[in-house]
This record gives sequence, structure tokens and C-alpha cells, in this order.
Amino acid sequence: FRDDMQTRYARLGREVIESIVRRHGSRTPDVLGDADGLESLGRHFGAGLTEREVEYLRREEWAMTAEDVLRRRTKAYLHMTEAEQRAVAEFMGR
Repeated sequence: FRDDMQTRYARLGREVIESIVRRHGSRTPDVLGDADGLESLGRHFGAGLTEREVEYLRREEWAMTAEDVLRRRTKAYLHMTEAEQRAVAEFMGR
């Protein structure tokens, strides 16, 4: 599956694909949609977390706060600085 995603989303880079596949598995295409380059993922917050993924989590998994995204759904906080975590909180408005 990872190889298929690497081929399908080659322009996004291995690190981005690996982090999305690790967090979302077979839902990776739902998260990435028609992404055709890094710029199409929006803001990069750190630890491979992008604006597109945060918006997916809001829309599909009803994530309401940065804590929902960073701790409950992705565990990205484990690999992010405090400033990066604050940026997610500011982006989400909470």
C-alpha cells in the first residue's frame, strides 16, 4: 500500500506520505485527495502534519481542538515543538 501511495503522490515526498499512511492507513487517499504538490497541502505545522490533514480531521473525525488533532487522533505532539503545537491551536482557533 505504501508503495502505491508513494507512486500516486510522488510529488509530495516520502516523508509526508509515510506520516499520512502511518496515521491514516487506507484512508490516505481521503486525506490527500487531489494533492499534486507540497503547496496543495497548505501550511506545514511540523511532524508531517499539514493544514489539509487538520481540515480532514475536522470534517471527517469531528476534531474540534488542537488537543483532538495532536493528542487523540495523530499523536503528532510527540514530535513537535511547543511553538508548532501552539501554531496548530491558533490555526484551529482554540
